[in-house]
Amino acid sequence: MRLICNCLEVLLKFTVTLYISADQHVKCAGVLRILTEMFLPHISLEDLEQTFFSKVLPKTLQFFDNLMYELSSEAKGLTSHSTELCSTDSESVYCGHLHLISDLLQAVFKETYSLQKQLMELVDMISLGSASTEDNITDIVSMIHTVLEICSVISNMDHALHANTWKFIIKQSLRHHSLLQCHLKHSDILGGLCKDTLVSFDSCLQLAEQMKVSEIQEGTDLRLFQKTVKLCRFFANSLVHYTKIFLKCKVVNFYSLRETGQDFRVASKFPPSLYAPEILEVHREEISRVFLVALDPLINQLLPFSPFMEQVLSEKLEVISTGQPAVPISLYHYVCVHLCSFIASTLPSHFPQLEYALLDAVLGSSMITSLLAMDSWCFLARYGTAELCAHHVHVIAHLVEFAHKFLPEEVENLAVWQHTSLRALNPHLRKEVAAQLCVAGLAQCRRWLHGRRALGELRPVNTALSVLLAACSFADDTLEAELKASVLGVLSQFWTFLQAKQVFALQSSVFQLDPPDRVRLAMVDFLSSMGKVFIPQEAQRQVVPQLSCLFASLLADQTWLIHQHALEAFTCFAEETSHEDIVPLCLNSEEAKNKVVNFLAKPLAKRACHPPSEEQYKSAVGSMEGAVEAVKLLLQKGSPPAWLAGRLEALHAAIATLRDSAR
Repeated sequence: MRLICNCLEVLLKFTVTLYISADQHVKCAGVLRILTEMFLPHISLEDLEQTFFSKVLPKTLQFFDNLMYELSSEAKGLTSHSTELCSTDSESVYCGHLHLISDLLQAVFKETYSLQKQLMELVDMISLGSASTEDNITDIVSMIHTVLEICSVISNMDHALHANTWKFIIKQSLRHHSLLQCHLKHSDILGGLCKDTLVSFDSCLQLAEQMKVSEIQEGTDLRLFQKTVKLCRFFANSLVHYTKIFLKCKVVNFYSLRETGQDFRVASKFPPSLYAPEILEVHREEISRVFLVALDPLINQLLPFSPFMEQVLSEKLEVISTGQPAVPISLYHYVCVHLCSFIASTLPSHFPQLEYALLDAVLGSSMITSLLAMDSWCFLARYGTAELCAHHVHVIAHLVEFAHKFLPEEVENLAVWQHTSLRALNPHLRKEVAAQLCVAGLAQCRRWLHGRRALGELRPVNTALSVLLAACSFADDTLEAELKASVLGVLSQFWTFLQAKQVFALQSSVFQLDPPDRVRLAMVDFLSSMGKVFIPQEAQRQVVPQLSCLFASLLADQTWLIHQHALEAFTCFAEETSHEDIVPLCLNSEEAKNKVVNFLAKPLAKRACHPPSEEQYKSAVGSMEGAVEAVKLLLQKGSPPAWLAGRLEALHAAIATLRDSAR
């Protein structure tokens, strides 16, 4: 065994010497393959640096640089030669030689690809630790930026080679990010990624345009289009990953991020931009589904950083009031102001498109977009002429026709009405529609309650409950007392089939799926009503942790509207609940506690100045009526507990006292 080891050592030294002295590319690549495939696996990790890397890597780097230089020089030469001969008879000049050039370039490319792969595998074996010297770190950084320069040369050669080279750069940068973060030129890496993303995206659009013009939807162009879209997605994911890691380290300066924002002009080349090229819907959907969806995390990472937005917008996020100094404002405020100024400069001939876009945004699923559209429409109403306001009134008036077309008393129309705001109707029509919706919704709920109560049949019930919620939220003051009692009675029947722990377990599961804003707002509304609910001792062990966790998550929500409603709901819960020990469990951080305290200071100050409103009295009395209806239903189903009569007697006395106080 010792003899074999000695022989291997001698052969290794001889082969390394042969490799260092090789002056031909083919010979050099062949010897390097022998070294990496035959010798490298048998060298111990302790001897790897001294025996192999220190001798082989310098020659490999030099060889690779020379090869890439010659390739780029040859490519420039061929391009120049082709330009000079373009006016001559191509067939007579190139006949019989083109295949030789093609074969030669293919062989060179294969060797280059193989060499690059071996080099990357070698670098992957290098491990930097906390004890690494400054020279080692400098060498790795230099190597990463050298490979970055190579990217610009090979970007048009091959998608796989291009992507693998970028993958190597990102991997090495992130692998040792704690050591390299202050040495890397982040603007060069981010700028290169953005540039290659835009180039690939432009190629996608050009290929899509060609397929639309040629009316050929298959073949080489389609395959190349699909590969290019996937390459765009790779670049987007790389940008997201790189930015996420180095933003956490707080070493990416905001000038680098500004380059990311300025070079990333994808939105201006895709619908609904007026400058977007005309491409088929199927290609547009593929670009959106494969590539654009990958950009959402990047936008979510960068938008919260005001310095980044200020760099991209080239101005401070501030506003100046009359006679007042500039004050910081939110991005929403900034966008709203600029959108309104854009509306003010819009030509009258474009107003139909503007109105359509605003109405579409108001009715859309994105809450923040809907709010922005409503604020902009309010500006438009104040800024416009009387004729324009009259036109908008005429548009809204068509909702009356809507009510006649989709009759609210018919159960099959509930799915439409659950997405319609009753506030858009005039008071008389709102009262009529709300009553009809309640009747139809109650009929749908009773059908389920009196049937098999199958979970698979809950979808129309959910629709009916959504309609009842809308009717009670937007037209509660117009509903008859008998109708309100019927709604409370039906809802009480639903509660008898649901256990509290099931409800909270379901909400916790839904919250983990990052639900849309409307679902989180529904959770907030539900939690605000929990202060009036008594949680039995046997259910507290499961319900309390989930209840406090939901409140804590909603109070920490980054969406300002959700956060504001969560503060209001938590305040209502804390004031009404008899389970005071739950309240501190909902505030799991010092930041949450401070926000709640600051919020409480404002409502308390307002309440000291204003007496209770009529709506508050109506709400409290409505809750009492609902509780009475619930007890009635329970008494119909079985014998009451022994203590119930005494509690009811005490409540009767308390109500009599309240009645005397109200006189």
